[in-house]
Amino acid sequence: MTEEEADDLSQVSSIHYGLKSHHPMLYLVKISDSVREVSVLKKKMQYDPVNAPIYEEQIWTLYTEVTRLKDKYYKTKGI
Repeated sequence: MTEEEADDLSQVSSIHYGLKSHHPMLYLVKISDSVREVSVLKKKMQYDPVNAPIYEEQIWTLYTEVTRLKDKYYKTKGI
């Protein structure tokens, strides 16, 4: 293996390791997005009471998703 090939392999390994080490962050970003969406839906409920049951169902779906993501996050962190 030439020095140039070894350097390329090292860079690929670094990129792969970097993606693996940031993997748990993906769950936190998705949780944040879901919580933001819940906030938007709660405001919609205030201004659109006719469709409040629909929004409430969507909120509970998001709560379930957040719980699932938290479980996955803690599992990857070994907590």
